[in-house]
Amino acid sequence: MLTLCDTAMTAPDAKTVEIKRGLRTSEIAVALQDAGIVSDAALFSAAASLTGARGKLKAGEYDFPAGVSVKDALNIIVSGKARAYKILIPEGFTVFAFPAAHQRRL
Repeated sequence: MLTLCDTAMTAPDAKTVEIKRGLRTSEIAVALQDAGIVSDAALFSAAASLTGARGKLKAGEYDFPAGVSVKDALNIIVSGKARAYKILIPEGFTVFAFPAAHQRRL
């Protein structure tokens, strides 16, 4: 049996947003605004520029607590501490059997 375990300890009112590789700061800002993380995408973009965070934003799947400030949202993404997943592989599985079982599970 293949089990995927979400190891992130997420508060019940936290929101998760995936920041894809290659997104521009303005695109990240819009994604955060659409998810209700920040109220103004332009403010997020301006803050990223003024603080030097532009160009340091990292791809990943991030958890944002309710009411997070623009500064804290920037710090979360700059930190690169994205959500982590643990994958449990049953004893006896080979590296060849794992991908096939994983695809069936999805």
